[in-house]
Amino acid sequence: MKKQPLVLIGARQTWDWITETCDALEIPVLGFVDQLYAGRVDSVGGLPCLGSELDLIENPKKFGDAKFFIGTFWDGNSNVESTVANGHQLRLQHMKFIKDNKLECHTLIDPQSMLSKNVKVGQGTFISRNVNIRGGVEIGEHCNFLDNSGIATDTKVGDNCILSAGAYLMSNVILGNNVYVGTRATVLNGHSSKQENVTIGDDCKIHAHVLVNKDLKPNTTAILRNRVAFRNNL
Repeated sequence: MKKQPLVLIGARQTWDWITETCDALEIPVLGFVDQLYAGRVDSVGGLPCLGSELDLIENPKKFGDAKFFIGTFWDGNSNVESTVANGHQLRLQHMKFIKDNKLECHTLIDPQSMLSKNVKVGQGTFISRNVNIRGGVEIGEHCNFLDNSGIATDTKVGDNCILSAGAYLMSNVILGNNVYVGTRATVLNGHSSKQENVTIGDDCKIHAHVLVNKDLKPNTTAILRNRVAFRNNL
């Protein structure tokens, strides 16, 4: 059965992690749309520029039966080629654009990953290679889970969350929206009762190698100082 092609909304310098999974799933990638690049470049990172995403407002079927996927990535810190917004802000704009224009998105799950049967995954989410997601997990829209990350049982993840390579969420954890979990960082339930959830609020950032075992209020950054987790409300 022929699969619907994919068009990326937003540009970044390389989409290898997306296109490799699309190849494995036999999903053709047509290119990307981005108003910051339209008319300026023919391609970025080997993918053709197909114009501006604004063209889809008047003609959402411009690319036939293609589905969409957010191409702008954020890692908690890095900027993209824009003087007005960083990668995270552009992702939020693209999420709003998709919602406002009722665009249908691909959900990309690499065949090398393992998901239990009763896992729920929202649209536009990317699950990379060797990711392990156990039963009772609920995942929101437009999340990115990178290589060798994992989520244990009965955990809930909001929209636009990033699990970097090797990051892990243990059982009974709730992640809010727009949460970044750095490389090999771990969130676990440190409460005396395992039935009580550990909650990470919206817009939190957990830096690489940090272990978090208590609730984090929204807009909190958890970093390592002298091997100790330090929480800073922004």
